[in-house]
Amino acid sequence: MRLIETSDDVRFDRAVLTGESEEIEGIVDSLGETFLEAANIALMGTYVTNGHAKGVVVLTGGRTVMGRVSELTDKIKMKRTLIQQEIWRFVRIIILFTTLLALSVLIIWLAWLHHDHRSFMNVVQMLNDVMGCIVSFIPEGIP
Repeated sequence: MRLIETSDDVRFDRAVLTGESEEIEGIVDSLGETFLEAANIALMGTYVTNGHAKGVVVLTGGRTVMGRVSELTDKIKMKRTLIQQEIWRFVRIIILFTTLLALSVLIIWLAWLHHDHRSFMNVVQMLNDVMGCIVSFIPEGIP
């Protein structure tokens, strides 16, 4: 908002946008080249700490300083952290070993136990054993 009328003691706190710890004085005359440098601009998200002023809105939405900051932060893609990468690597290894275990139990049952010792284990018992091995192989804390 461009200031058109101010009291003599109007001051703004722009720490939210600029990080400056000191307040700036609000004036009607423009002194800066950019909105962040100009003392005659009141920015969205900043605070009036003293005095009062009147102004005219010159930019809205995505064209404001805060809108541009918002657009820049929206464009950032979230990368997996190192711990997330390691957890997913561990999960893939567990899945691989679990699949190999289940296949090996199935193959051993088909090739040897079912062929040579038919009365030792039927299909239901074999599937129960495979599921038990799979469940016991996966740690509780894995997502």
